[in-house]
Amino acid sequence: MSKTLYRKYRPNTFSEVIGQEHIKITLENEILNDKISHAYLFSGPRGIGKTTIARILAKSVNCTNRKDFEPCNECENCISVINGNNLDLIEIDAASNRGINEIRELREMVRYSPSKNKYKIFIIDEVHMLTVEAFNALLKTLEEPPKHVIFILATTEFHKLPLTIISRCQKFDFKVIPIEKLKTHLKDVCVKENIKVDNDIIEKIARRSGGYARDALSILGQILSLSENNEVNSDTASLILPKSDFESITHLVDDIISQKFDFAIKVLDSLVSDGVNLNYFTEELINYIRKVILVKMSGVSEKYLWDVDKNIEEKIIEQSQKLDLKIWYGILKEFFSVFNELNNDRFKQLPLEMAIVSIKNKFFDNADYESKVISFKKEEVIKPITKKQSFIESSIKESNDENDIVFKETKNNKNINIEDITKAWPQLLINLKDCNHSLSAFVKSGHPICLENNKLTIGFQFKFHLDRIMSFKQVIEDTLSGIVGTKVFIDGDIDKDYEENRKKIIKDIYTDTSMEDNNNLNNLLDNFGGELV
Repeated sequence: MSKTLYRKYRPNTFSEVIGQEHIKITLENEILNDKISHAYLFSGPRGIGKTTIARILAKSVNCTNRKDFEPCNECENCISVINGNNLDLIEIDAASNRGINEIRELREMVRYSPSKNKYKIFIIDEVHMLTVEAFNALLKTLEEPPKHVIFILATTEFHKLPLTIISRCQKFDFKVIPIEKLKTHLKDVCVKENIKVDNDIIEKIARRSGGYARDALSILGQILSLSENNEVNSDTASLILPKSDFESITHLVDDIISQKFDFAIKVLDSLVSDGVNLNYFTEELINYIRKVILVKMSGVSEKYLWDVDKNIEEKIIEQSQKLDLKIWYGILKEFFSVFNELNNDRFKQLPLEMAIVSIKNKFFDNADYESKVISFKKEEVIKPITKKQSFIESSIKESNDENDIVFKETKNNKNINIEDITKAWPQLLINLKDCNHSLSAFVKSGHPICLENNKLTIGFQFKFHLDRIMSFKQVIEDTLSGIVGTKVFIDGDIDKDYEENRKKIIKDIYTDTSMEDNNNLNNLLDNFGGELV
């Protein structure tokens, strides 16, 4: 009987494991230095290598011909582990052996020395399934096992484990596999299977798997089983992979943003005509809008956009800026509510059409729509930034409050002086804070130094703050220009007399502030971080 791909290509050495570098390096060093722990806890999602690394570790510590930290996979001990008949490797499925009686039997086995190997190893999979009584029975043995025993506990639900168990183990957190590494692995498997597969199919498999190696290999195995003449094309793969892509999703979302709801309905009609699986499409649509919301809220790219192409990443960033967060949340909620209703064979797209109509009625058919949607000129489209930058530092063109001001250049710019800037400074901090709290905090750490030909120099104490601010020069210029009514350019410098100048600036502004306006005074002092003396 032929093996499935995920069994056939299960790694046999640490070097063959995809990802999990932080775990491999630690275990390799422990093996090299002969500092093996008595208990390990592997936690993380399914299908990313927990049991695989446990078996590799079991082979390595008992290998009679080990090469540094890698098992030889040729000696009697290694072969018996690979074949599943090693008497000193006991694998227990806690899902079906979760009671106290099973753990008592385990405790009896622990007492006996290994039959052939140096260590007797117990791998307990899905350990979170054990009962409370079973955990209590395991606890003492886990804390002080004999020197010849190693426990390896694996779980997909770490939060269900008692703290008493966790504290007695060396814990490792497994992570989903990066898409690029997964794609490389899938291509290697295809080469070994002598089957040619289009790169776009590999891309779809890797992204569809969500970063889980076992899922990716299972999907690939299904597709390869359909191959003819050792080649797989898009038509063949579509029999396994649902037909859906981000292009239709981005068009649909664009139509909603621009209030072209009739076009949005037409997108759905075209999907049905093309035979697209609407359940899968809606699942991807929900995940797409979820990413838009997360980018809108936190601005972090790598965490939320790791599994999308560069052009889709840029589109998500652009679209996230065009609607208020409340509207995005409402849109997500509408589509999520109809996800389980897409089972009517006669009116397949009806639930999605109803969701679009509901979105139109709830969020766009009202007078204050203009205050919720951000109008973009062609020259104002946000340029995408690299993943090394935080999206929270991207150019912010959004204004959700009547006090927010976005500068629009006028033909008649006027000259201003440093006093005008000083008076406008508190309002600048407020406007920036309403748009982006982090940006306001960085600006707050600086203060105006001088103004020449409408070019303002801002002084900072630390170069870190200066570099951050200059990354968002355009945003600050636009906001400040809108307050003073003319175009202002900014520059930055390190202020050698930072503390002295900062006290003077607070004093100058205090002098121009009405004694009766205590609220404004308090806001001013709060913004500058000073105190009244």
